[in-house]
Amino acid sequence: MVKNLERTLIQNSMSKIGIIGMGNMGAAMKEALEGKFDVCGCDKGDDLVECVESSDIVILAVKPQDFSSLKLEIGSRLVISIMAGVSLD
Repeated sequence: MVKNLERTLIQNSMSKIGIIGMGNMGAAMKEALEGKFDVCGCDKGDDLVECVESSDIVILAVKPQDFSSLKLEIGSRLVISIMAGVSLD
């Protein structure tokens, strides 16, 4: 999964990635992408707005039950979600 993501990002010249949720999956993705891309990771209590606003791509790696409590304005950024069973509509 990370290799396909890397290929897509490189092809689209997107370099700043914000990962919301630094649990097991979010931390693993951050570790895999660091060094190849500019990655910021944030978790509860961090400045989510700053992380999102400074990113070309936002990866949502929060638990599905925590998603509704996020108050984020994503705008026109590419959003990648790893949450099962949650629609972003």
